[in-house]
Amino acid sequence: MKVSIIIVNFNGEEIIQDCLHSIYKQTFRDFEVIIVDNDSSDDSYDLIKKNFSSVRLFKLKKNLGFAKGNNFGYKKALGEYVFLLNPDAVLESENCLKTIVEGFSDIEIGAQAPKILFEFDKSRLDSAGTDFNNLGFNWGRGFREKDGKKFNKSKEVFGATACAMIFRKKIIKSPLFDPSFFMYYEELELSIRIREQ
Repeated sequence: MKVSIIIVNFNGEEIIQDCLHSIYKQTFRDFEVIIVDNDSSDDSYDLIKKNFSSVRLFKLKKNLGFAKGNNFGYKKALGEYVFLLNPDAVLESENCLKTIVEGFSDIEIGAQAPKILFEFDKSRLDSAGTDFNNLGFNWGRGFREKDGKKFNKSKEVFGATACAMIFRKKIIKSPLFDPSFFMYYEELELSIRIREQ
């Protein structure tokens, strides 16, 4: 197995299908999808179970939060690479996974941060990786900037956002995220650990 895609779902009935359809349209096929349901109260769990039979679906007995939900999925992951993806994210290109996996041909690359565009204005960036300064501030690189040539070339960035990030599984021991984080900043701490490898 090359890629394990982990999605933490909480009441994602309105968004999860678009995410999953974009995954299953990928030209690269050597992947598994792991969905950890954080005790959703809507019908998203049943919807996934009924319509996406190949998904490895796990329902938690209570909402553990984003960090612990991903940690649960990480323990189940079989892939050489782990791709964290938010349930409201859509892979715009059918070659997205193919391109990302090819990026790991450089053995110096431990993780990658795909470009993330705003849903309602795909001409503008949410982020192209993250930046960080010595005051402890962390922000999306290129936030609200127009997408263009500046962001179409691979370059080293400080870190990645867990909305969409992929890394070599062998460089991160379990747990994936520091479990003291419920949500927010867990990806910053993870990015720091990845850079230390």
